[in-house]
Amino acid sequence: MSDRNEIRQVTVSLVRMAEERATNDRLPVRNISSDTTGVSISLPDENGVQVGRLDPPPGTTSLTFEGTSEEDMRRVETRLKVSVAVAERRDN
Repeated sequence: MSDRNEIRQVTVSLVRMAEERATNDRLPVRNISSDTTGVSISLPDENGVQVGRLDPPPGTTSLTFEGTSEEDMRRVETRLKVSVAVAERRDN
């Protein structure tokens, strides 16, 4: 990411896979945390499934996080999907 950009929001979801392709089925995120200072964390429902949402303070150019999911009784392959909203820094 360029130094001219900042992270506005990160959304974390867990996508269940079927035969090497993503499905619309999601595994709920149970918990998410970040050691990046000032990050606001929530676990909203998105299409009926709990996701992790991180909202960093203005000017944030990097962010670390970790989390856990609910136990997957179906035991299918699941992939982590991270969506990041990036914008030009406001202080430039």
